[in-house]
Amino acid sequence: MDFSSVKKLLIGNWHGVGVARYPTIKEAGYIEEFNVTDLEDLSVLRYEQKSWYTKNGSTKGDVVFWETGFWILKDNELKILSSQYSGRFEELILSSAENKGAEPMVLFFKSKNIIGDQRVVQSTRKYLLGDNRISYQLDMEMENHRILENHLSANLRKQ
Repeated sequence: MDFSSVKKLLIGNWHGVGVARYPTIKEAGYIEEFNVTDLEDLSVLRYEQKSWYTKNGSTKGDVVFWETGFWILKDNELKILSSQYSGRFEELILSSAENKGAEPMVLFFKSKNIIGDQRVVQSTRKYLLGDNRISYQLDMEMENHRILENHLSANLRKQ
């Protein structure tokens, strides 16, 4: 995995819209900000991701989701360390990557550890990075719904 390519595609301030859904909740639209910064010469990116329910279709309402963390390349393994405002912490490991020199780059992560929320059995994240856009999909499996299904998806543009 060429982390410098990932960094180049991720660093910046991103804004867009998404949809929260799951069989146990009502589907809802949201507005998202995703800010990624480089931590000097380290193989680490810091990020903050915050989402609000849409109010009247286009303005920010209540917070839906808020997390901060790091994308880290360590021992040739790319990880996402996510700390969420709900008290959940996740460690996700890169499971597969596609980068054939053409955009978008596709990164697929699977959960390795989930702490602070015993309802969640597993989660995955798929990112498509390129052309000043990020699309992602977050899937999860819960104790009360034992099928891995989509929970969040969004399309963001670099500002």
